Amino acid sequence: MIDPRGAWNQCGHPPARRQVVADLPRRYNKGTLPSECDEVIMVNRVLCGACMLFLPAAIVPGAVLHVPGAYSTIQAALDAAAKNDTILVAPGEYVITVPINFNRRHDPSNPSSPAARDLVLASEAGPEATKIRLSAAAALATRASVVEFLYGETARSVLDGFTLAGGRGIDNGAGVRQGGGVFCGRSSPTIRSCIISGNRAAAGGGMYASSEAAPALINCVVAGNAAAQGGGVFVRSSAVVRIENCTLAANTGDGLFCAMDCVAGPNPDEFTCYGPFSALANCIVWGNRGEAIGMDGGVGPKASYSCIGGDDVWPGKGNIDVDPLLVAIGVWNDAGTPGDLLDDVWSGGNLRLQEGSPCIDAGIDAGRATMDIDGYARPCGAHVDMGAYEFGECVVTALGFMRGDANADAKVDIADVIHTLNFLFARGAPAVCRDAADSNDDGQIDIADGITILSHLFGGGPPLPPPFNLCGLDLTIDALGCNAYPHCP
Repeated sequence: MIDPRGAWNQCGHPPARRQVVADLPRRYNKGTLPSECDEVIMVNRVLCGACMLFLPAAIVPGAVLHVPGAYSTIQAALDAAAKNDTILVAPGEYVITVPINFNRRHDPSNPSSPAARDLVLASEAGPEATKIRLSAAAALATRASVVEFLYGETARSVLDGFTLAGGRGIDNGAGVRQGGGVFCGRSSPTIRSCIISGNRAAAGGGMYASSEAAPALINCVVAGNAAAQGGGVFVRSSAVVRIENCTLAANTGDGLFCAMDCVAGPNPDEFTCYGPFSALANCIVWGNRGEAIGMDGGVGPKASYSCIGGDDVWPGKGNIDVDPLLVAIGVWNDAGTPGDLLDDVWSGGNLRLQEGSPCIDAGIDAGRATMDIDGYARPCGAHVDMGAYEFGECVVTALGFMRGDANADAKVDIADVIHTLNFLFARGAPAVCRDAADSNDDGQIDIADGITILSHLFGGGPPLPPPFNLCGLDLTIDALGCNAYPHCP
């Protein structure tokens, strides 16, 4: 069994070889933090560094709201947060009676209600130490997902580092429950490093993506959920769902179910069908009590470099259909009703990779997350592994930096645009931290980076990709790197 490195960590650790530590308890270790720090910020998840970076007036950092330190409940902190704030949650189990909602106070029918905001909701210590569970005595008869995204949240709305359990889904108005763990309705959140387990619904036991939704699942485990369709994830074909380095296993029902959306026309007696537009990369879809990927017509999602169970290899570059050699798929307790699979309880699973797994070094590196669900560095070998867990315990050695600060003066302003343009067109010096100069996080430095900063500063554009406003690590793999950035610890 792998002994995961702590989800808290200081930047700049020395490199560690890939290795396996046997028979050690699974844990997160905060380690030792510098005594001069006033504010502790996550390292291996959303933010990096043990201190908040003091920035000049050119940039106003989003606030960090602590639960339960400053707010007794997660929802209270979300309600109090302003745009781009981070809610940081201490370890523990948080029992809720209504779904977590980033924008509960927003009412689309009331222009005077608070506007919908993008927020970051993150745990201090990772998903195994921080659980959100919907109580069996849920307060709302028709809304019983653990987390719901209903109001156009974008990819900058981030849910990071939680176990989500106990959800039973949202009633679609016809008595059909959808999205036990997570319901996405016309929203595009980023769900990262989460374990979605022990939820049930008629469709999408783990997650339901409705039409026009575009969520991203990154480094997530979706296991032990149950549904008639999509025990793990249910996707409407007009949704655009991105699933990267996830493990969808041991769900009752299909690991992933893609529904075909059709409308009448354009001619009489004709129908036009859409999608699917969803894609998987570096995923494991295995051991589900149903199809690995189920469909109600048409073609399935695009998949690449993924281990997908079935009689044949799923079409796509780098896909395999051999046993991924998970440590333990877990067992199902039939709760005394062997004829009803939907009330079974899953336990005992360990979905990490064993040594010799064909999923080790079998993923694609470009554009993927630089850490796994436990905070280990990716890749930890020749290439990124498939699934949520990287095999080994490679320590993150990258330097912290602030996105957009091309001239490394601890602020993002017009001078950074000039620095980048001088480098590109006037033989100016390159940025000492190329990751910082990559303002749009596309893995290259070009004129689009200057445009991204200008749009944010003067055109009402969105914040730059993380890490922005605070020291942090690059969350996507590219070839740029960071040689120095003196303003991050």
